[in-house]
Amino acid sequence: RVLSVTQVLKAVGLIDDEWHTEESRIRGSYVHKAITFDEREGLDDASIDERLAGYVAAYRKFVLEAEPGHCLLLEQQLADPVLRYAGTPDQLRLLFGGFALIDHKTGPAAKWHPIQTAAYEHLVRLADPSLQRIRRFALYLRADGTYRLDEHTKRPDHRNDFKRFQAALTIAQFKEAA
Repeated sequence: RVLSVTQVLKAVGLIDDEWHTEESRIRGSYVHKAITFDEREGLDDASIDERLAGYVAAYRKFVLEAEPGHCLLLEQQLADPVLRYAGTPDQLRLLFGGFALIDHKTGPAAKWHPIQTAAYEHLVRLADPSLQRIRRFALYLRADGTYRLDEHTKRPDHRNDFKRFQAALTIAQFKEAA
């Protein structure tokens, strides 16, 4: 069985269910779908549910202000057959003159977010080994139409993020086999 990045992080207790509720999961899923549709085909404002409109507006504000390049990868399911895990990075695109892996968030920042983006970065590099430097970001979208972009690869210990994921994966797979 192949575990998803989220399943791994939940299995070892890194995802706090206080913030990662079913309601927040559904909201995040709909916001991701709206962003994907907006990127691929353009989203008619009249079709956006009012409960999601602020998050979509925040995303559009980010695009307007940051002026990123087009998405090279958008909600693409990827897997590592050797380590036996899978994930769906939200975006890989050009940003600030280089490749940027961006994960959209509709809730507050959490300690596990850099570990998640490191796991996605590994999958992206497997899919395209020619990619050199990839910067990792969480894009925190808010209901009031504002956003915050946090770079995970600027943290002093960011090089340990994938090691942390590998440790979590080992424990999650052990628990799964038990």
